[in-house]
Order: sequence, then C-alpha cells, then structure tokens
Amino acid sequence: METKTCSVCKETVPIEMFNIEKRNKDGHTNRCRKCTLEYNRNYSKINKEKLADYKKEYYENNKEKSTIYREKNKDRISKQRSQHYIKNKNRILKYNNEYNALNRENKENTMKYYERNKINSKKWSINNKERDLANHRVQSQRRRSKKLLLPWTLTIIQWKSIQKSFNNKCAYCGKELPLVQEHFIALSKGGEYTSNNIIPSCHSCNSSKNNKDFFEWYPEYKDYTKKREKFILDYLHYKNNIQQLTLNI
Repeated sequence: METKTCSVCKETVPIEMFNIEKRNKDGHTNRCRKCTLEYNRNYSKINKEKLADYKKEYYENNKEKSTIYREKNKDRISKQRSQHYIKNKNRILKYNNEYNALNRENKENTMKYYERNKINSKKWSINNKERDLANHRVQSQRRRSKKLLLPWTLTIIQWKSIQKSFNNKCAYCGKELPLVQEHFIALSKGGEYTSNNIIPSCHSCNSSKNNKDFFEWYPEYKDYTKKREKFILDYLHYKNNIQQLTLNI
C-alpha cells in the first residue's frame, strides 16, 4: 500500500488520505485531508467577510452566464457528477466521515437550531393558518392560469380588498361563510386570474356555479336576488353583459 507523509502533522498515512493535486509528481497534495480541513476552517474564520464579499461579487458578475451554461449543459453536468461519485465513492465517503467527525459539535448545534426553528415554524403555521391557506390558493390558481396562458396578476392584498368590498360575505348568497376565490368567468372558458374576474363565494355557491355562465345560472339559483346581481355586475364593471377584462383596477 502506497503511503505519504503529511507536510503539516508529519503523520505517514495511505496516499488515499490526500486530495488529488495534478501539479505534484505523485498526483496528491502535501497536506493530508485532516490538515487541509483544519487549514480551510481557520482560513475561512480569519477571512470570513472577505470571502463573503468575493462570493457575492462573483455571483453577481457571473449570474446570467452561469445560469445559461447550466441550462445548456444540464444533462452533461448531471452525468459528470454521477460518474465522479461512482468512480470516487470510497474516497468521498471517507472524506465525509472525517469532515463529520471534525464538525460533530457544529452539526449538533445545527440540529438543535433546526429543531428549535421547526417548533417555531409549527407555531407560526398554527397562528397563521388562514394566511398560509390564502397563499397556497393564490399560488395554485396562478399555476393553473399559467398553463392555460391566461393573465394571472391577482395578489393576496387584492384578494383581501375584494372580500372587504363584499363585506366578507358570499357574493351569490350573501352569507358570512368561509370564502373561496370564484372565477366569474371560469378558467376553462378563458377567465383570467385577476381582480377583474375574481369575487368571493362560499363553497356551496362555488360548487353550484362550477363553470356555468353567470347570466344563465344565477337568475335560476335558489339564493338569487336582483340587488346582489346588480352589485356583482357593477363591481366587475359590466354593462349590457359585456366587460373589458383588461381594465386597470
């Protein structure tokens, strides 16, 4: 078994314990991995701000270039990584074990940090359940609109404003129930996801309307009133059953 003596700790260890360095005659670094890790750690501590500034500057200067390169060479990069891991699996595992052993204390602190934040995150989710749900709905509706190549500019702030305009009640039945975002013109019929086409509706009315035409469905609906119909149409800027969906509201 080929061995080598580390230039720092002076220990003689198998040559696999040294990183590859093609410039050296034996093809490996003069420092063993253990000493290299220690050196890198100390260097990072001393030059923390300098390295952070350099990384930030480099990223900003090469962001677009790097993105284009990765997109063009996505398959090749993935293949290279897989081949590198297969070829150097044992060396990588040894390196990871050594690194974890030297950084066990940091790892334990990191785990404690994640556990603490996991609890805080859970508490936040419980206290902000309604807000989380609203975010999820907005993102879900945006994805659907994108797929259909329809406008998708509605924001959470606009959605809150829409609910407020209807006194936080269902636009169709007027009841104060949990509300969902109702497409006045259904997505399947070209209805955009903007403040020009969204009104608040309870689950029951939303299910009843589904993708039906408002002017055919609502006059026959059990909770129909002329007053609510007029308010909906005025709010959405309808005149003679026609609306300009690109209005700036």
